[in-house]
Amino acid sequence: MRYTRSLISFVFLIMFVGLALLFLISDFANAGLSPCSIGIEKIAIPADNTPFDFSVTGDQTFGFTLRDPNQSSTSFNLINSDTVDVTEEVPLGWVLDEIECTEPPGVIISEIPFGIRFLCMDMTGPGDAIQCNFINRMEAPPTQPPPTLAPISEIPTISQWGLISLAVVLGILGIAILRLRKVPKV
Repeated sequence: MRYTRSLISFVFLIMFVGLALLFLISDFANAGLSPCSIGIEKIAIPADNTPFDFSVTGDQTFGFTLRDPNQSSTSFNLINSDTVDVTEEVPLGWVLDEIECTEPPGVIISEIPFGIRFLCMDMTGPGDAIQCNFINRMEAPPTQPPPTLAPISEIPTISQWGLISLAVVLGILGIAILRLRKVPKV
C-alpha cells in the first residue's frame, strides 16, 4: 500500500514536470515568430453607414461591427496554429458580393458561407499582414407589377329595342286574350 502511494505521487510529479516543459517549449518555439495580423475592411455600395455585424469564432471568439465609410475597418492578431472563422451577418436588403484577401506565405485562407477561415501557420516576415475586403451591395427592392383588377362581368340587360319588342308582343298577346273572352254567346 505504501509503495502504491509513492508510485502514484511519482506519476503525478512526472506528469506535472512534463506539462511545464511542454508549455516552456511551445513558448520558445513561438518566440521568434510574429503573429498573424488580420485586417478586415467593409466596402458597401452605396456607402451609407449601414451597420454590418461580424463574428469571429474558433480559437478566438468575439464580434465587431463595421460601417462604410465611417468605422470601415478593424484588425486583430492570431498566434501560430490558431484557426478562426470570420463571418458576416448580411443585413436585409444587402448581398455579400465577394471577399477579396491577400494571402501571404504561412497563412491558409479558405472561403466559408458568408465569410473566411484563417489558419495561421508561420508568419516570419515583417509586414506580412492579411487584408480582407468584404464587398456588399444593396439589392434593389423587388418591383411588383400593379395589381390587376378582376374584369367586371357585364350583367345581361335588355336593350331599348328589346324592351320595345317585348312591349309590342305583350300588347298583341293582351289584345288577343281580350278578344277571345268577348266571343259572342250563341
